[in-house]
Amino acid sequence: MGDNMKGKKTDNEFISSFIADCCSEGKFSINEFICEANRQIKDIEEKIIEVEKLKKRRLKLADVIFAFTKQAPGKINGIF
Repeated sequence: MGDNMKGKKTDNEFISSFIADCCSEGKFSINEFICEANRQIKDIEEKIIEVEKLKKRRLKLADVIFAFTKQAPGKINGIF
């Protein structure tokens, strides 16, 4: 692994694999590699945002379970 400008190690094996994947999809230029990397980053970021939303919903669902299991029947914090 080499050094890049940010002081992090570059994963040459990953880069080689990424280039091979691009070539197998008919992408051969540096510009196409960059565009594909940017596209994949965007896809990953969208998935991360969705996971964050799901985590918030999970917590709220856990609150529902808590409300129904820890309160007296028929008295769920003034809801019913």
